[in-house]
Amino acid sequence: MISARHLFIGVLASMAASCLPHRDQCSASRISPDWRLERPNPSLALTLRLPHEFEEEYADESRFTWMGDGDSYLGLQISTGDDEPLFDKLPPSEGKPEYRRCVERVSGLSATIVTYNLRQDVGDLAFTQPFQVYAEFIGRGKSKLLFYGAGENRRVQEQLVAVARSIRWVDSLRVLP
Repeated sequence: MISARHLFIGVLASMAASCLPHRDQCSASRISPDWRLERPNPSLALTLRLPHEFEEEYADESRFTWMGDGDSYLGLQISTGDDEPLFDKLPPSEGKPEYRRCVERVSGLSATIVTYNLRQDVGDLAFTQPFQVYAEFIGRGKSKLLFYGAGENRRVQEQLVAVARSIRWVDSLRVLP
């Protein structure tokens, strides 16, 4: 016989599950087995998987960018809080069609991944690609790993989300077991 306590716990669990984002809402294409493993800076404990069409465009100690086919791009920055971040905060949902915000664990870190579909004017008759992805990985102390990218279609956007989820990063303040 079901007790009132078990019934109450079941109702609470059902309510909690309905408040969480559905996994399929945050899904991404799978990483292809032939994507290459990229180490943007050998001195950093940072790796990611990239489709072959993305080629390195720029790299320094803490910022990295890659360009893909059709003006798609992605970039990373390791921000320690003492430098100028690529973005101060993740984009809000207002006015952004197909906006999705997913909070999950990636590489043992808390990651927030935001996607939306909106071509934006960036000045001098230039526009961003419409299918955008932003992610913020929270490290120890003030350190963050910031990810951004955009592409011309949903397939590229799904690839960018998969790339973000492929990131493996051990920030300098994190102690390994």
